[in-house]
Amino acid sequence: MHTTSKLPSGAMQLLCLITITTWLALSAHASDLGSVMRTGHGDHADHADYGGTTMERTFTSYTSLPVGERALADAGWTKHISDGCNPHLGFAWTEDSSGATKSKPLILYTTKGGQPAGAGIVILGYGEDPLPAQQKKWATAKPFTPNKQYHPVDGLGSDVAHVDVAFRSGDIVCSGAKDSLTIGDVLIVNPAGESESDSDAKMSLPLTDKEAAAKGWMRGSCFDGMGWHWFLDTSMGGNKLSWKAENLFPVVIMYHEGQLNAMFFASTINQVSIPILKSNEWEPKALSASEMCNNICDKDCTFSGLTNAGPFSSMHIYFRDHKSVTCDSNLKCGLTFPFRGNCCEPDDCESDTGASCRVLPCRASRGPTECTRDSLFGRRRCICQAGYCSNNGVCEAAPDPVEDMGVVLASKTGGLGWSPELMLGGAAVVGGVMSAMVVVAFKMRGTLSPELNLGGAAVVGKGSERLLAC
Repeated sequence: MHTTSKLPSGAMQLLCLITITTWLALSAHASDLGSVMRTGHGDHADHADYGGTTMERTFTSYTSLPVGERALADAGWTKHISDGCNPHLGFAWTEDSSGATKSKPLILYTTKGGQPAGAGIVILGYGEDPLPAQQKKWATAKPFTPNKQYHPVDGLGSDVAHVDVAFRSGDIVCSGAKDSLTIGDVLIVNPAGESESDSDAKMSLPLTDKEAAAKGWMRGSCFDGMGWHWFLDTSMGGNKLSWKAENLFPVVIMYHEGQLNAMFFASTINQVSIPILKSNEWEPKALSASEMCNNICDKDCTFSGLTNAGPFSSMHIYFRDHKSVTCDSNLKCGLTFPFRGNCCEPDDCESDTGASCRVLPCRASRGPTECTRDSLFGRRRCICQAGYCSNNGVCEAAPDPVEDMGVVLASKTGGLGWSPELMLGGAAVVGGVMSAMVVVAFKMRGTLSPELNLGGAAVVGKGSERLLAC
């Protein structure tokens, strides 16, 4: 049962006695501790490159993508050379000889030396702007591949947008030189940096989850094959989302054990012609706002602002064999069949009432509920609405959430003792030895600010020993 005496869910990760016996310098970087303490993230060194030796596309189909010029030619892709080597993306390759098309919208790029240089996608507007006004700056102003099917050669047009991501940068793109990297060492959206409204419209994407947290991205949920999703809200940053579809950056990135594993292109316009049967290389079906929220752990997740041409469409690009990536077994997964997804740290607020709504709607006696499907072909369940927790199958209002809580204590000088001024919803922090300082930070959902990015709690201080009890 959920009571007001419980800690916020982020703090519930510390439900045991933790003894820190090493000296912690006050200048220690809290973000360096974060990947050790956060479930699902290993303490890996940052790498200059990323990925494995293979690439795949599209969730559930995992179609292999040719890696490099020789593989593209062998697979029958067409190289477009009429405009020469583009200094930002090299040479464009498409599956259709005419260029990017509705049914085959993916573009792969190679350097003059034949190595991968990037990937791009064509997003159709179907009478609407293909990208929200807030995200148009990230579209390639002068596409590097023909697609007369969509717009005149001399202009981008209003009903199509190209979103390109570079894997390499600098002289190597067009010099003919090669390096030892299989896929690349950068991810740069709109690498030319040009748009109709902004002269500097490119963005370098973080290659590690530490960097993503420091740059204001918000961590979502974990999916087998993908890893942890990270989203960027271009209107606010700060590891938060405004829940407005128009503010969502059109590229979502995923990490496994702290390292880049995949990305997906996100469209607020439905790009699927017929679900499953004719998806046009996008994911098999478009995603409603609630289905997009399966990629996020925040129970308050929702997305407003989708037009009549919505819902969301997504296309994943994997930088290694998807079978090598699995979410931590300790995570609680909202989707369990035919794959594990929407996996998050266990929460003290249970939303599942245990009731089915396959035939009949959820009973009013269960409180504020909604009927959701737990997987593509799974059963329908009665789930508590945002802000409510299941107590013996009945949805009751959750305690007022505490987004951020920070307490600083100059501890007593005489041994260990409970500090009443640190009573936090029923838990207490043990004072330190000598006159030391203990800083405890909690966050109910999402990730903490970069300087305290510890996935639930941080202890910063110095002294011979620290004890923290929850």
